[in-house]
Amino acid sequence: MSPILWGKNDLITHFACPRVERGTVNPPFTENAMKELSKEQIEAAVATLKSVADARKHNQSELEQLSKVSQSTISKIFSRVIDPSYDNLKKLYQALG
Repeated sequence: MSPILWGKNDLITHFACPRVERGTVNPPFTENAMKELSKEQIEAAVATLKSVADARKHNQSELEQLSKVSQSTISKIFSRVIDPSYDNLKKLYQALG
């Protein structure tokens, strides 16, 4: 598998591989990497995601349309009822660009 340069998923990659410098080549972010994230890193990723959505004035319904993640799941992630899956976190970050 070819390496991925920092790009659209900068924030996800940063939380999964915090020692990787921006602009360097790094291994692909995988579901296994998500399992290795600490509770604090997951909370930081969700807080950042929520801040970006708020700054761009996207409500949860709009985020649902952009990401194809259900509004109820987004609500549970933002209120920290559940931890996001790798797929949902990736979809949400990609939706916000």
